[in-house]
Amino acid sequence: MKIGFIGNGNMANAIITRLRTHKHFDLYVSGIDFAEVSAYAAELEITAIDGNSALAAEVDVVVLAVKPNIVPLVLAEIDVKDKLLITIAAGLSLSSYPDSAVVRVMPNLNARIARAVSAIVANGFVDEAQLAVAKEIVSSIGSVYEIPEKDFSTFTAIAGSSPAFVFEFIDAMSRAALSHGMPKALATEIAANAVAGSAELLAFEHANPWDLINQVSSPGGTTVAGSRALHENGFYNTVMQAIDAVIERDQELGS
Repeated sequence: MKIGFIGNGNMANAIITRLRTHKHFDLYVSGIDFAEVSAYAAELEITAIDGNSALAAEVDVVVLAVKPNIVPLVLAEIDVKDKLLITIAAGLSLSSYPDSAVVRVMPNLNARIARAVSAIVANGFVDEAQLAVAKEIVSSIGSVYEIPEKDFSTFTAIAGSSPAFVFEFIDAMSRAALSHGMPKALATEIAANAVAGSAELLAFEHANPWDLINQVSSPGGTTVAGSRALHENGFYNTVMQAIDAVIERDQELGS
């Protein structure tokens, strides 16, 4: 099966890098600067095609990996009839695309290490075989959740934008450790590993977060003191407001 990528940004690069090991996929790429795309394709040992229209004509699946404001320009020059179109452009609903087989995907930054959390939704023109192909492509960079399109803005907040919030949380902890004399680089590494392990434990045990919080918290202990400070300073409310802000902005962009 031939899969073509329009755009070679970070997310396209993450997917292409993982799909190179799938022997039943032939990968192609096009972009604005053919010389740049050719060098990129040579490095990854895939095929560069000069022009988005030519790429769409050549492949079975078109992966649209461009910024949302570029999408209408690309759609105006390609023919996706009888093709599967996979789009990773943020904020644009399925109704923004032609009346053909379209799958909308929202991945996140962790695709770089094949630990992305991606949402996927298909329009009514997508058959089961095409959806299976789309899921195989997206699962190459991590876990995939098929959700209703109405929940995409919420997904964007808790999965797409949340890595930035987690990085801020880790940085805040390492800065606090720095103020107590620990080297910041070491503190950042320790905090990052603690957060990663905690997330894996929660996912592995399918636990309620509060069950695990209670297991860490001894009566009158250090964790309780820290949790109390978080609550007194509006930790929960701040996080919830951040999620609300992302959802509101995503819906603004979509309209």
